[in-house]
Amino acid sequence: MSEQKQKFENPDQAELYINDVRSHYRQEHSSYVGRRNEEQQLIAEVTAEEARQVVDGTVIGAFALTQLALTGTFSPEANLDEYDDVEVAGHTWAEYRGEFERVLVGFAVITSRLSRDGYGVESYADLRANDRITVATTLFHDFMRHNNLRFGVETSGVPKVSTKRVYSPNFESSELERTIVDRDQATHDSIILRNMRKRGYTSGVAAHPALKLSPREYIALRKTYNEVNKDEFDFIISNARNARAEFEKKE
Repeated sequence: MSEQKQKFENPDQAELYINDVRSHYRQEHSSYVGRRNEEQQLIAEVTAEEARQVVDGTVIGAFALTQLALTGTFSPEANLDEYDDVEVAGHTWAEYRGEFERVLVGFAVITSRLSRDGYGVESYADLRANDRITVATTLFHDFMRHNNLRFGVETSGVPKVSTKRVYSPNFESSELERTIVDRDQATHDSIILRNMRKRGYTSGVAAHPALKLSPREYIALRKTYNEVNKDEFDFIISNARNARAEFEKKE
């Protein structure tokens, strides 16, 4: 892996690089899956370890900060392997980590293919170490945001009018009360857990949404196609190579 001049000084620059790769994927210039040559297999092995470091480093930092707030001490050491079998809504910690490993490995492999095939995309493996960290952490941030949008933790801001009949104290009269609610927002932890069980991270062997479009693009699509049932919307996002094209077919 080469050590040329730093390419990405901030996450915004890394996001442009990631979005370029997403665009090539949607245009079917290359794929995240398929047979890997010897070089791409080596890239996959190295990148899988980098993905694990990004995920575990983020969580260890969160554990340490929580410990500092509660006890006044700071101890960043943690053995996250102990948590591999911990399950939330049918998903284990090991599966969560493994899903991001799949994301970063797929990203690294497709950049190698795009670079080889002359699309002007620099291979992730050829970036200097600091740039790879910036790209990996930016992609991890998008990965988490996509999960939040998918499960209703975060919302695209799609309004819906909700009505209910409100009766007077003596029940002699009533009136319809209209309020504006968010179509996608989970209003309770139990709903988030239900969404996690039902929707999962992806569908089958499909690439995670973070590899196909940015969270900003997801939100824009959701606002445009807000009448589509949320479960169906996320199914299309997960399965389609180009979600916008699929939604346009449905119009």
